[in-house]
Amino acid sequence: LRPEARAPGRHEAIHELDPDHKGRRTSRMRFVLARTLQSQHRVYPLFALLVPARSPLLVRQDTELVIEGAPRSANTFLLAAFELLNPNRRTAHHLHNPCQVLRAARFGVPCIVVVRDPMDAAASTLVWSADRRPREVVQDWLTFYERALPYADSFVVADFELATTAPGKVLAAANHRFGTCFATDHEPERHDPLVMESVERLGRDHDGEVYETRVARPSSSEYRHQQQRLAHQALDDEVPASLRRRADELYGTYLGLAAR
Repeated sequence: LRPEARAPGRHEAIHELDPDHKGRRTSRMRFVLARTLQSQHRVYPLFALLVPARSPLLVRQDTELVIEGAPRSANTFLLAAFELLNPNRRTAHHLHNPCQVLRAARFGVPCIVVVRDPMDAAASTLVWSADRRPREVVQDWLTFYERALPYADSFVVADFELATTAPGKVLAAANHRFGTCFATDHEPERHDPLVMESVERLGRDHDGEVYETRVARPSSSEYRHQQQRLAHQALDDEVPASLRRRADELYGTYLGLAAR
């Protein structure tokens, strides 16, 4: 057998349900490299600077706000809401790497860490990416939040529900913590449709299409709901109970820190 050969898992059936797009496929080497660099907070910024798609997202001394968290945790929604209320601000986001939180603390940059129930975030990640495996997704979730936690005095925590239903409250909490003056007057009836338009724009694939099974917003797609169910079953099957307990306990710690 080749070294990468492995027994098939339930998660491999997730994308068989998708009639339009077989998940976001990228090489395993990319994931191995990203996971290796995850813990190298001195090396990762140099790597990010060399990658054109990542360089603009990196925290710098002139960054005005950092929004970071594990994938599929309302990063995109909160960013879209912030940019709608506060246009032309320099933000750092979507690297999903704890080095962003460390750099924000080092430079004194306001930072919001978004957090979602680990199994829900992991299931959504498995639906989004055809190349991820259940155990590694949960381990990556743990790595991000464990490494960020020692810097909790330097960031505001936004849980998924508050970030997606009342982003203005999250920004108000940031203003209170950091002495900033970000606009916070989010009016759901007026602003949410515009935020969703922005989320779709940010979520367009390389071919310019928006896929219901992957876009970072609620969806009525039956395929997406079926994929989510399969993803949760794969997590139940393939993630050890000890790892799930660690994630759940850490999630509880973050909820205790979350803005209200």
